[in-house]
Amino acid sequence: MPRNEQRSIPTCPPRRVRKSVARAHRARTGLAPLELVLALPILLFLMALMVNYGTVASWKVRGLAASRHALWSSRWPRTPAIHPRPRSWPTSAALGAGGSAAATSLDDPRVDLPVVRGPMPNDVLVHHDLLDPTVGMREGRAALERDFPMLARMGAYSLTSLHELLDNQWQYQRTGWPEQGEMLPRNNWRRIPVIYRLPRVPPSLVEAYVTAAYAIVNAAFRGDLCPLETWKDPEVVAYCQRFGWDVFRRDLHPVFCRRCADEPFCTRDAAAVDSTVENLIDRIQGRSVRGKPDWIPGVAWHVTETYIAFYQRVVRALEAQLDAVPPPSPADVLAIQAEIGQLEAKIEVLREFRAEVENHGG
Repeated sequence: MPRNEQRSIPTCPPRRVRKSVARAHRARTGLAPLELVLALPILLFLMALMVNYGTVASWKVRGLAASRHALWSSRWPRTPAIHPRPRSWPTSAALGAGGSAAATSLDDPRVDLPVVRGPMPNDVLVHHDLLDPTVGMREGRAALERDFPMLARMGAYSLTSLHELLDNQWQYQRTGWPEQGEMLPRNNWRRIPVIYRLPRVPPSLVEAYVTAAYAIVNAAFRGDLCPLETWKDPEVVAYCQRFGWDVFRRDLHPVFCRRCADEPFCTRDAAAVDSTVENLIDRIQGRSVRGKPDWIPGVAWHVTETYIAFYQRVVRALEAQLDAVPPPSPADVLAIQAEIGQLEAKIEVLREFRAEVENHGG
């Protein structure tokens, strides 16, 4: 056969093949409905199991939400009367909240420190129950028993959902120490009295401190101390208002110790207190002569230096008025020059006083 000649391929099977296929087809007629009838119960059973599983899963999620709602709706100051049970939770199902056992899993030695659990030295009593991280556990509980929606012969299923909360009464209204007679009337109240019972000082010392405080507040010479707070000095206030300046604020009171501005001074060491008091006296009275290594300027030196600088500022402001355009009237010029003379006289007196203080250790 030549290469370019194609071989003919039959387009249909032979007659004998067609007859065998027809006989096989006639033999299977009616089997498909039978197979469907046999498989349908299994399919329906699987579908019923899927419906049951989905129903149980959905009620499990609702139970978790209901137990959480029961717990948080009963947490102080809330009450179940204000926050009723969810509408999606059946009335026949159980729902409630209450205290549970201590959380032993939180009983870690790292939190069992003396500063929060006691004992403390120097007769300091610690309210260890308040800071105990293992107590105060509350639990919300939701329980449900229902029949399966399908395959009733499987019986009923029951679900129990729990939700726990570590609620150790940290609200300030309940954070108290009734045994010691200590409570917190407001949220910004100091927490120390309800956590620690510190040693009590003798009543005589308390009375002496209160008497000294009242004597300072009601002292007859308090008016003479006005220059120590420049914003209370009438002369300073008048000049600031006259020239439209901001309030001249200089607090010239000596602090108890140098670090009191940044952190409180608290110690029971008598030697440390005596040293700090002696240093305070030196900074009030002044010590040594200026130029020596141990020189400490006193209150008189600081007040003098502050008012010299303030009066010089006022003189510069008055001189600026003399140079203003247009110039002031002749009468105003004479008044301003007279005022400048008075201020310069004050500055000269203060300079002489400052030199005397520096030479005598004031």
